[in-house]
Order: sequence, then C-alpha cells, then structure tokens
Amino acid sequence: MRKSQVSKDDGLSVVNSSVLEPRKRVFIRTALEKIAAANGGKITAELVYDAVKDPSHPLHNEINWDMKNAAQRYQLMQCRALIIAAYIVKKNNDRALTQGATIRMRAFPSTGVREGFAPRQAVLSDEEGRRHLIRGKLSTIRSALVAVSDLPELDAFRTSVLQQIEDIAGQLSISM
Repeated sequence: MRKSQVSKDDGLSVVNSSVLEPRKRVFIRTALEKIAAANGGKITAELVYDAVKDPSHPLHNEINWDMKNAAQRYQLMQCRALIIAAYIVKKNNDRALTQGATIRMRAFPSTGVREGFAPRQAVLSDEEGRRHLIRGKLSTIRSALVAVSDLPELDAFRTSVLQQIEDIAGQLSISM
C-alpha cells in the first residue's frame, strides 16, 4: 500500500478509500464480485469476512487481523460516530424549503485538520473552517449527483446544480 493511501490516526493506520489508486479499486471490486457470485449475487460484510479469513484470499491482507489493534480502531470509529451523531435541531423558516419542518445540522462539524471536530459555531466563525465545511457540503452534493449520472431524467437538474457548485466554489476560492 502506498503512503498516500494511508493516514495516521492516533498512531493507527487507516485506509482512506477515497484515495485508493484505480488499479487497487478494480482489484478490490473484482474480488468482491467473486464473493458475490459465489453467494448467488449477494454480498454482505459477513460474507466478505468469511471469505477473507482464509490467508490465501486476495483480500486477506486488507483486513487488520491484530485483534487488539482492530478493537482500538473500532472503538475510535465508535467515538467518531458519537461526535458525528450529535446534531443541532432547528425550526426551518426558509420559504424555499418546507416551512416549519425541522432541520438537523451537525453540532461538531469537521475542522478539516486531521479528522478534528469542533463546535459548529467555532467552525462557522473561522474562515478556513467555514470554507472546509462548505467544500465538504458541495462535495457531498456533487457526489450525489454523480451517483445518479445514469438517470437521464435528472440530466438538466444535475447540469444546473453542478454549474452552481462550480460558481460557488469559484466565488469562495474553494478548490473542488
């Protein structure tokens, strides 16, 4: 695994799937497709686990088999999930949206610095934190639009919103 594919988090290696090189993605997808084919087209985490336990399986070394280290990594994931799960709920007064509906916003959005989080108001009041938050939301919207690029019924909508994303990113000097 190349250095660019691994980030350090509290001394533990964490594979970041968003930076996997294309060949590695194809390798993983091909192995997963074989597991699915062997299970009637179905794939679950349990089926993958059962298959990759075999040391000869091509994905075996993609799993952390050191149980102490794996347990600590899992506990860190649970802690991040707690941070991410904390929401601020507000009444929506925006007429463009369903008026009176409640909206949820993360109480501790990412700061963009080594997976750090901070109270929402602190992130919003910090120029770089605010830009990071906006970049993340624009990226999420873009990803959702790309994920439905095989639906021609949404082409005009997708094109319009993607252009608006580029316009906003340009206005705020945000690289996408």
